[in-house]
Amino acid sequence: MKTPGGGGYGSPFDRDELLVLKDVKEQKYTVDDVSKSFGVFIDKKTLKIDNLKTKTLRQNKKII
Repeated sequence: MKTPGGGGYGSPFDRDELLVLKDVKEQKYTVDDVSKSFGVFIDKKTLKIDNLKTKTLRQNKKII
C-alpha cells in the first residue's frame, strides 16, 4: 500500500518569503505559524515582511 506524503522538498526556512506572505494573505497559515514554521516575521497589522527580524529568525533556526 502507498499513501501520499506532502512533506515537500528542502528546508521550510529556505522557502521564498513572498510565497510565505502570499499563504498568510490567503489564510493558509497565521502570522504566528509562519514565524515558527518558515522563519518569516510578518507584521500583524500591515502584513508586511520585516526583513531584519526574518533574517534573525532564519539564522537561529535549524531543521533536524
